[in-house]
Amino acid sequence: MTLEAYQIIVREHPQLRFLRLCVDMWPILGLIAAKWTHMTNHHRRNIRIGQQAIANHTREEA
Repeated sequence: MTLEAYQIIVREHPQLRFLRLCVDMWPILGLIAAKWTHMTNHHRRNIRIGQQAIANHTREEA
């Protein structure tokens, strides 16, 4: 959202002033989303590695 769009919206709807945060924060929110995706993929990979280790340990005991 551009600053101009924000100003038009707030002029007509003053209760939406919180949208200013969206104007200021969108680059940071993009970085957070990218980091979250990376962390989620890393977590999934760790779960798979852990499951494989448990399966290998179970086979060794049998």
